[in-house]
Amino acid sequence: MGYDKNMEYHIRLQYVVGQIGQKCMKPLCRKVAQTKGHSDYRSLLNENRVKLQIHHLRGINNGAQRMKNILTERQWFSLYKNSGDKNGCCSVTAREDVENMLDVSLMCKLMEHVFRDYIPVEIMNRLYNVLRVKEQIDGMCYMEESKFEELFQIARKSLIEIAKYTGTNLAQDMVNAEQGEIQSLVDEYTENYLKLRLLLKDPAERIMRSTMDVSMTKAGFKDREELFGNPFVQSELSGKALIWSSNRGCKRSQGSFLGQIFDIKGHYKSVKESVVQCLCSFDFDFIYKLMRDLSVLSLELTPYTKEGVMSFIKNLRDIYGQVMRGCPDNKIGSSDFRRYWRTCEEALKTLLRFTGCSNDEEISVILKMNLRISGLRRGVSSAVDSARNLIWIEVSVSGHYLAVTNIGAGAAGSVLANRLTEDNHVTVLVLEAGGEEHDPLYDIPWNAPAAMMTKADWQFYSEPQEHGCLGMKEQRQYTPRGKGLGGSTLVNGLAYVRGSRYDYDMWAANGNKGWGYDDILPYFKKVENVQIDDLKNKEYRSTSGNMKVSDTLSFGISHTFVEAAADIGYKVKDCNGEDNGWQKGFCRMQAIVGDSIRFHSARGYLWPAMKRQNLHVAINAHVQKVIIEKGKAIGIEAIIDGRKHKILSNKEVILSAGAIGSPHILQLSGVGPKSLLNKLQIPVIKDLPAGIGLQDHVMFFVKASISAKISATPDKINSWWTWIQYYLFGTGYLATNAGVEATAWLCTDPNIQEGSYRCPDSEVILLSSLAEHGDSYEHFNYKQDVEDDIYGRIHGVDDMPEGFTVALETAHPLSRGYVLAQSTDPFDYPRISPNYFENPYDVQPIIRAVRMFQKLLKGKTMQKVGAKLWTQPIRACKHHVEDSDEYWECMIRHISVSGYHHSSSCRMGPKTDNTAVVDSELSLPSMFYRVHGIESLRIVDASVMPAVTSGNTMAPTLMIAEKAADLIRGIKTV
Repeated sequence: MGYDKNMEYHIRLQYVVGQIGQKCMKPLCRKVAQTKGHSDYRSLLNENRVKLQIHHLRGINNGAQRMKNILTERQWFSLYKNSGDKNGCCSVTAREDVENMLDVSLMCKLMEHVFRDYIPVEIMNRLYNVLRVKEQIDGMCYMEESKFEELFQIARKSLIEIAKYTGTNLAQDMVNAEQGEIQSLVDEYTENYLKLRLLLKDPAERIMRSTMDVSMTKAGFKDREELFGNPFVQSELSGKALIWSSNRGCKRSQGSFLGQIFDIKGHYKSVKESVVQCLCSFDFDFIYKLMRDLSVLSLELTPYTKEGVMSFIKNLRDIYGQVMRGCPDNKIGSSDFRRYWRTCEEALKTLLRFTGCSNDEEISVILKMNLRISGLRRGVSSAVDSARNLIWIEVSVSGHYLAVTNIGAGAAGSVLANRLTEDNHVTVLVLEAGGEEHDPLYDIPWNAPAAMMTKADWQFYSEPQEHGCLGMKEQRQYTPRGKGLGGSTLVNGLAYVRGSRYDYDMWAANGNKGWGYDDILPYFKKVENVQIDDLKNKEYRSTSGNMKVSDTLSFGISHTFVEAAADIGYKVKDCNGEDNGWQKGFCRMQAIVGDSIRFHSARGYLWPAMKRQNLHVAINAHVQKVIIEKGKAIGIEAIIDGRKHKILSNKEVILSAGAIGSPHILQLSGVGPKSLLNKLQIPVIKDLPAGIGLQDHVMFFVKASISAKISATPDKINSWWTWIQYYLFGTGYLATNAGVEATAWLCTDPNIQEGSYRCPDSEVILLSSLAEHGDSYEHFNYKQDVEDDIYGRIHGVDDMPEGFTVALETAHPLSRGYVLAQSTDPFDYPRISPNYFENPYDVQPIIRAVRMFQKLLKGKTMQKVGAKLWTQPIRACKHHVEDSDEYWECMIRHISVSGYHHSSSCRMGPKTDNTAVVDSELSLPSMFYRVHGIESLRIVDASVMPAVTSGNTMAPTLMIAEKAADLIRGIKTV
């Protein structure tokens, strides 16, 4: 197939998601406006929230954008309202050019943050499908026919559904895209792109290198060897090496490349040869930065500015970046082409003069000669060959003993990456679908709820629930999962809870030998670096682990809550190990906070290991399937930065993609329920219950008002003193994990003996505010009437009342659900259903916990602060007698939300257990965690839990990975 056909596929697809996609967006906006009661979509776009979102996306004011990232929406509005700017930056031409901005990306953002209540989930999912196609093709230049057909059909079907919803006719547009009537556009873009690419690849690169050599001489360096020995230049080289490796799919650690370029002491070591090997060539961006630094080093700016050399190089760099990185948008029309060409020609003439050519006629001959000698067709062939080599890459990860491909860089994946690479003969490649996040949004503990529904979140939704989520839109539960280095530890509530000893003793009793509490306690200790002075010397705790664990007590109400334990006959203790691991009692909440920032698993495990040469990390790597041949896992297929890769492993493939991701990847690989695989026409490699048995906790929020000013309110959080405390001293309210500051483990069933697996049977989590998730409550996906009933008296007033919230959970739910692929497309989200409250038992511990909470409020400690139950009946439950068990069950089934503790979808168990997916035979460590019947394939994450632990699942997942690392390595480190 010719080069023009490959490029045509790409441009044709961009036409679909660009022009046709944009044609759908204005009617969609109009439809939302009608639903919200606006006369037209322009008045909708004038809403403050919409204008703020558009302003944020446009990035008109960088300072404002950064502030928007670290403040919640309510805090942002508060600052804006008090600034006196009624028509300033936030009006941002919303009326003037917003029509041109209504593309798929913008509409997705507006739907996420502003319009979600007014659009069906199915249409939202279709919009996401189009966006995912757009994101896939943005960095690509060529694509195979099969890939084009796959993406084209996804975009086509999604846009047709959106058009049907909005009443838009796309018939002729689709005919144009399918039958080739945009061929002239394809030809124009293709020719213009290739001409520019040829100009920049041949004469321009040579002239740029000559320019650098002249600059080097004028800066006082006698040769490149001396130049590359300069520390500033070395820094540029190492940075360039990282970029180079990242663009090729395997982002190696900085230490690996520095080891090639410099010796162990950091001095110059064959830099010239290493640069040639690692970087292949000096591109424009590298030379521009290098010359800029040379100007500073030489302290003589004149040689580089008198002819505008730096500005011309910058112009070239900008055009080079647009053209050479892979046909961005491929929309180089005639006017753009002429402008780019004139800019390049002018810049190259200036650089030729700078390097010694003074005759304009001679310069013109040089440019034309290079073009004529190369020839357009020859240049095209070279470009296409180069691009095609990147479409499908086979990487054989080699190692003397063990080469591991680890899928997922979350809690478990980060631990494995660190521990397995402690052995120098082991090579590990970590594949993470997300990126690397350094935004304050993720680092500031108070911002924890705001980290959801961002680019670091997969943003799943459950299937409609029959027995729960009755007060949510379409009865679907929002299901956040982390996406990025750190996984869900980037977006979770930071709570560090081990669980009860009886959780693990029950695992062992059910055939998972070696998983009793006494077996796993040393691995919990290996995880943690306790920062709490009172606990540092406890024998069941540790200060030598990787994850910093702190006590985040800040607000007065949390002290009052803990003190109230005695009023109902409970004691205050450390629920992470005191009393030989029995949880019952009131506790200060412990969190992964260190040095006043979120201490996610990448910070604790992955980043410290990045200097090792045997660790490789690929980000933006979406794994499609595990390659299984003759019953053995030999590698994976993945899309990395928009290109398809086949990565082979000569020893192990480890799935650490979490309780949603791991079963989904297994099913796409041919390992899962036979009926599902047959339905999707996926060849069945192994019939196993992968994805069956999903568990999650639910949270039911109950609120109380207080008269004392000791809770979290917006005026306290938004005060300048709060922000000064945090940024200057690392203290104050922002250093607490969104007010989640205490918890209690209760035994509420009088028929269950203490010391039983079912005791404690419920958890009470204190949130030190009436707004249980700050201002991020919208992600609960409540129907509008439910939201109004619950939050009208909280958010609909100028000053939020003093008060607090408790989240009540059933510690050991019996309901189980599933995670099932809905198509063979790896970018289609799976069907997720935890089947909340399918088992009636799960409601009862929460009702009993409500009664215990009412008793707590009547105690003398709570009465001192004027505590009263905050009634919040919703319309759907008003027919029940208030405070009856039937009333509370109705409330629980309507407004309970996910506890975000998904687990048990690839359960661990003996081979006699037909509900298990992985085994746990300690007598065969090489088979540990092995998927039953599949050699060299392991699962290490929360999905392997036989049953969800009583509490947050992050700490148990870290422990599982620590223990798994020992078993994989065949050693015992504790």
